[in-house]
Amino acid sequence: MITLKEYCFLVLLCILFSCRKDSVETTITNPNIDPKRLVETTVSGLVLDEQGFPIQDAKVTVGAIYSSSTVTDQNGYFKFTGFVTKENGVIKIEKEQFLTSYVNISTNAKDTSRVKVLLRTLGSGTQIRGIEGGKVEVRNFGSVEFEPESFLDSEGKIYKGQVKVFFRGIDPFDQNLAKYIPTEMLSINANQDVQRLQSYGMVDVIIKAENDQELRLQKQAKLEIQVPQQQINSAPSSMPLWYLNDSSGFWIEEGRAILEGNKYVGYVNHFTPWNCDTIVNSFLVEGNINVGTYHPEVELIYEDEMFGTKSILYPNTSGYFSYRIQSGGYGKLKIINDCDEIIVQKEIPTVNARLNLGVLNLDEKYFSKISGTIVDCGFEPIKKVM
Repeated sequence: MITLKEYCFLVLLCILFSCRKDSVETTITNPNIDPKRLVETTVSGLVLDEQGFPIQDAKVTVGAIYSSSTVTDQNGYFKFTGFVTKENGVIKIEKEQFLTSYVNISTNAKDTSRVKVLLRTLGSGTQIRGIEGGKVEVRNFGSVEFEPESFLDSEGKIYKGQVKVFFRGIDPFDQNLAKYIPTEMLSINANQDVQRLQSYGMVDVIIKAENDQELRLQKQAKLEIQVPQQQINSAPSSMPLWYLNDSSGFWIEEGRAILEGNKYVGYVNHFTPWNCDTIVNSFLVEGNINVGTYHPEVELIYEDEMFGTKSILYPNTSGYFSYRIQSGGYGKLKIINDCDEIIVQKEIPTVNARLNLGVLNLDEKYFSKISGTIVDCGFEPIKKVM
């Protein structure tokens, strides 16, 4: 049984959570980009760990051109507004002891995007000596190898002490991939053309000194990225290497990887997530989710039966959703409610042109309605909640 004081605190907490204005720290930069390509958009969501528990005080940054940031509350929730490019809305989520996540969002200026973000733990890492270099391997994903004296500290001096190497493979067929990597897989070339990529393997590497200070490379590191088993028969003998630009969310071509056995081998000069990719044609699939006149928060899972990939997406506050599908792909779109029930499963035909699925009306029986009166600590109804 709770006391009156505890009850008042809970009511106040609910009011604050539902109507507070999220604090936003805004940084204006001098972008070399046409302002006409920018869209101001609002995004809200939850940041969770790999066990599904909320993460507090994770830093969330929307856009990179004019960047705005906020932090998650005790429930892992955030909401704020910032500028993104029309072609590729991406948010960046960071917290100590976790790998950084990057998630695609809607670029519709009128509506709020909704997302769920997964932060993966950094782990304890593997130690090598900076003066000697060394190799760190992760089974089924590949390895990274450093030459002696490959590391620089924040002052640009050669770091010879103990180095902690955090290496984590990324499965391009992971169902949760869209919760920590931009699965639109968009690249941008020197002519500013936007293209979609098909991944043949990804890795994420971080290097730190004994005091947890991040280090930089002064010599190239050798990356080996294992090709997923389902792609080994179609893997080209060589392909470009791509790194994720953590300010724009686009993949940028840098270097080339050669297929040796079941691994792509290449050399890199810095660390963000790295990817072995080919350029493919793609088309937009879009639609709207309705429950009567309401647009619910649901999770959509698209399973591409042609290419074996899975994507997670979320409709915005107007019910709109969109995602890119590789040309020739086809599969199933599943709509899942908060109780993890599959409430709709829709066949997606072979896509070789933009496809609009129209309005998908969901049955109200799969959703709960909550009604009531919000009161203050004197149990008087609050007439207006901002």
